Amino acid sequence: MDSLRQDNPDDTKNKSVNKAVHENQDFVHPQLESRIASILGLADQPTDTGSLRLQVREGLPPTTVGEVERYLEIARKQLVKLTGISERTVSRKCQRQQLLDPVVSDRLFRIARIAAGAEEVFESQLKARLWLKRPNRALGGAIPLDLLDTDAGTLQVSDLLGRIEYGVFS
Repeated sequence: MDSLRQDNPDDTKNKSVNKAVHENQDFVHPQLESRIASILGLADQPTDTGSLRLQVREGLPPTTVGEVERYLEIARKQLVKLTGISERTVSRKCQRQQLLDPVVSDRLFRIARIAAGAEEVFESQLKARLWLKRPNRALGGAIPLDLLDTDAGTLQVSDLLGRIEYGVFS
């Protein structure tokens, strides 16, 4: 029976593309790093991965909340839902000029990374923004932006962007 079984070339292609996507999923190239920093409102600061990682670990300035809101054109309520920080805490941090905690900073970075990746895939900020806000069949009808509240959801969205970039649709 096994000798009669033939591998489907499409399955092999999908496996190799998925492997390439997953191997490079955490790799952030310099242009993408720069775009992430810009989305976060940190364009005037060093944008290499190490610097961004340290900034996230120390805490991003509270102004990054407004920068991400403006970039995505979403209401603060939606962004605070994605990051788990209250509107009141954001206001207090801004008034006192205190850094956001690392967990919230990491969530903002995650959102900015996906937004920058979508912009790269769709070659347009507008198209990326629209894609992030519309229900997607490949995500079971979920809105990509709504999935960014968890790491698992973010991985799903990142994987889908990789498949779109490589021309593999599910």
